[in-house]
Amino acid sequence: MTGSGADALKALAKDLSGKTYQVTYAMTITTSTGTTKGNLTLARKPPKSLTMFTITESTDALEAVTLIDDGKTTLSCFGDPTGGGTCIKAKSDGSDSLLGSIVSVAAILGSLEDSVDVTDAGSQAVAGADSRCFNVNEKDGSKGIACFTKKDGLLTLLQGKDETEGSETSLRATNVASSVPDSAFDVPKNYSVTDTTGG
Repeated sequence: MTGSGADALKALAKDLSGKTYQVTYAMTITTSTGTTKGNLTLARKPPKSLTMFTITESTDALEAVTLIDDGKTTLSCFGDPTGGGTCIKAKSDGSDSLLGSIVSVAAILGSLEDSVDVTDAGSQAVAGADSRCFNVNEKDGSKGIACFTKKDGLLTLLQGKDETEGSETSLRATNVASSVPDSAFDVPKNYSVTDTTGG
């Protein structure tokens, strides 16, 4: 990673594993086949974590995916955004979900190529959170902007265009909180649970 903003971006990288937070994003992905819209909620209250992904508008089927981990067991829930679905309860392997790993600067830095050029894009308030923003330019011509809270380095905005695939992605925080209610980690309403832990 190069560019005048590289050091400032690296300075925002913090260990979030022991932090309590909840961030909800509005998501839009546009490709040659259409536009998909949805919401993504990421929450952590150690040792508990939550990833909730809901597709609200798409050319394909609408769906809701919720992953809840309490440090001992994981609930993987699949259903319809209008309500109702099924959960599978299994023993936890202690790892973050794929979606959950995008929330931190450290995780994003690990995915960037050495050739990526980063420049400072100033500050802005996203969902009321004071954020530092960066322009990200890749060697294939793809460009984007990413913003992170100045306090904890939580992702608040990610917008970009992939020149190779011709797709555009927008992930904008609509709510950023430093507290999480215990009810956030409950089984979703009207969902059944299949226990495979043998307990």
